[in-house]
Amino acid sequence: DESNNSATQAVNVVNPLDLVVFNIYRQDSTEGFSMVGSVTGQTAYLDTGLVGDTEYCYQVTQIDYAGAAESAASNVACGSPLPSGTLLVPQNFTGAANNWLVELTWDDIVPQSGGVEADFEGGVLPDGWTTTTNSAVGWNITEDATSSYWSVPDGDGFYAATNDDAANDDGSVDYLMMPPTNIPDEGSTLVFSSFFNGAYSHTAHVEVSVDSGASFTEVYLVPSSDDWSSHTVDLGAYAGESNVTVAFHSNDNGAWASGWCVDNVSLGGEEYIGFAHFEGYNVYSGAEGQDELLGFTVSTNYSEYVSQAGIYTYSVTALYGIYGESDHSNYVGVDVTGSMVILYPPRNLTADVNDNDVLLGWDAPVGSPGWLSHSEGEHVTSVGSDGPEEFNVAQRFERGSIYDYDGMYVTQIEFIPNVATATYQPFIMEVPEGVNPDSTEYIVTVGEQVSGADLMMGVWNAVPVPPHQVDWNYELWFGYRTVTPEGYPAGCTAGPALAGYGDMIQGFGNSWGSMFEAYGIDYNWALGAFIENSIGQGDVIHHAFNIESLPYDGNGSTGDFTDNYDEECPYIGSTSPDVVYSFTPAEDMVVNIDLCNSSYDTKVFVYENVSGNLAQTTSGEDACNDDFYSSSDAPCGIYTSAIWDIQLYADSTYWVIIDGYNGDYGDYSFTMYEQTRGMAANRRSAARQVGIRDVEHLKDLALEKRISSGLVILEEQGRQAEVPAFTLNTGKVPFSENNNMAPHTGIVFPQQSSRSLTTLTEYEVWMDGMNVEGVHHSQTEIEMEDFELGNYSFWVYAIYEEG
Repeated sequence: DESNNSATQAVNVVNPLDLVVFNIYRQDSTEGFSMVGSVTGQTAYLDTGLVGDTEYCYQVTQIDYAGAAESAASNVACGSPLPSGTLLVPQNFTGAANNWLVELTWDDIVPQSGGVEADFEGGVLPDGWTTTTNSAVGWNITEDATSSYWSVPDGDGFYAATNDDAANDDGSVDYLMMPPTNIPDEGSTLVFSSFFNGAYSHTAHVEVSVDSGASFTEVYLVPSSDDWSSHTVDLGAYAGESNVTVAFHSNDNGAWASGWCVDNVSLGGEEYIGFAHFEGYNVYSGAEGQDELLGFTVSTNYSEYVSQAGIYTYSVTALYGIYGESDHSNYVGVDVTGSMVILYPPRNLTADVNDNDVLLGWDAPVGSPGWLSHSEGEHVTSVGSDGPEEFNVAQRFERGSIYDYDGMYVTQIEFIPNVATATYQPFIMEVPEGVNPDSTEYIVTVGEQVSGADLMMGVWNAVPVPPHQVDWNYELWFGYRTVTPEGYPAGCTAGPALAGYGDMIQGFGNSWGSMFEAYGIDYNWALGAFIENSIGQGDVIHHAFNIESLPYDGNGSTGDFTDNYDEECPYIGSTSPDVVYSFTPAEDMVVNIDLCNSSYDTKVFVYENVSGNLAQTTSGEDACNDDFYSSSDAPCGIYTSAIWDIQLYADSTYWVIIDGYNGDYGDYSFTMYEQTRGMAANRRSAARQVGIRDVEHLKDLALEKRISSGLVILEEQGRQAEVPAFTLNTGKVPFSENNNMAPHTGIVFPQQSSRSLTTLTEYEVWMDGMNVEGVHHSQTEIEMEDFELGNYSFWVYAIYEEG
């Protein structure tokens, strides 16, 4: 370039080795080296087809470019390749589902090397060897097998022997079996020493099984000899077979015969490699060809939780370090059906700002129901005397088994009745440890007596009991008293009986005891106790908000409560949470109930004396309303509820249930006030004193009540004068709203039943989509410090057991 007195030249920079040829020489014998290959532009070479554990030596020469002379040889380098063989695959891989938990197991890898050898010098049967026999003696390890009529020459120390002369019994199926092995493709040879003289018609056979010992095929009939002799058996017919079992079969052929001795056994098998480098196991999910690694373990079991029902496929491999990974085991499919797990969220999250700090607080998840029971399944039989009878049945839980439930509440008893003309009355007992009650002296809580006519026979029914707080200082017993004029009233689930726990009975002239031990009846009672985490005031009728006088104005949010009740007026099947108020008037009166100004689609109904027994208006209608206010311009809100002219009677208890339509919930405004005195209609009849309007009404009553277990039951109290109710006879004070409730920290649910729920373990605090803190389940607040100015979004999750 004359303008600047410069010159430009393009330069192609190349790798100086690109054209260099390297020749590789291997020393095949002591005579010298011969070329085995060459590479161009590379400084590595892989020599294949070698014999393991054999030393090979190499040299390399160089040719710089085509036509150039070959350089002198490099230094000599030697090495020995690893032996070839098979990496043992894990065997007997199985899987099973335990609710949502998949549990996988397999056999441990058993190190082997180059077949099987045994000289029996340990004086016992070697590992992996097995025997079968019909004899009292069979094969054994000894140094001297000589007996009265059968002499054995001296052997090489210990050997294996079977002696029908000494045993003099059935020696026709005396099998001595070697450990299963894989026969290589080139076949294998069995070599062993033997003393067998065939005296007294005895025979000796070498046999082979390829089906894990289910059947054997003879491959060699041992000839007789007067001394020890060596034998060789060609197993080439089984080349390539896996899991081959070789057996020595001694047969007395039904006679009082002699015996057979075997020693120094050797079987060339497939060479298993890599045990010095064994590291553990890889567990995979997915079908063959679609394997995804789940995890690594050094044990022979692995488990994982899955969140959806379905069939999951698994396999396992073994890892051998530098040798790599074995083939996959057999594939197993695990059918996970699980059980419904309800994961309730934390409630009422708040955030308070103090300078640059944020204090988060929240309420624990809603207490959720669970069943405690020794029963499994459905109705299989029933128990009674087939005549008039009164007796009590119960299930018993020792102190240790209810420790996690301490402070929780039993609110329902479920059972299976079987006689519609019988009555059933639930009860709960607190029994001191080590005491066997005589009768009913430890009963602390009693539910209403229920007529069998109001229950469904042969299926699970649940009835409420006054909330009973579990105290783990006592054993927990729960059950019912049945009074029957006939038949077999007490339903059972399948056995075997959990004697002394699932089958307790009292009656027939006896104190409490096991039904199985007393009568040989091998079943468990169909019984369960409904345990709640806590009973908040207003959740159930036995712990309702009490109205002391009228008029009454109240408000709140049904979102703070759980769903326990529902009635048809005209809609049914709602899952809305509900809140309960109670009122006991001192005199007859007529009242109005109004939910005007509530913020959601409400429903309201009133029970009289008994859950499910609707009170009546003065016009004879059920006290139940869904949409009193339904006009779009209604000043009280759209689809809110009210009931006018409800007839109340002195000293009866009324429960006002504020509910919602079709799952709706929200803020409610509740007013209850008395109309002008003297408007009450007819005085109540004798039947009304117990909350039953008339006999025909009782017969027709079939109130479908949704309960939290998901069961549908027919529920009504029927007090019959000729059948005495089971009364409370105890010095302990039963539950009332005036009792102190012991706090229960954390969420603990029963685990004895497939219907049970799960356990809260901690909270996770999330900020702007990231998990930033973990909080113990007993705490419901956390202070987070030193924020910069800005807007932040927070979430709190409840984390339950096993993820």
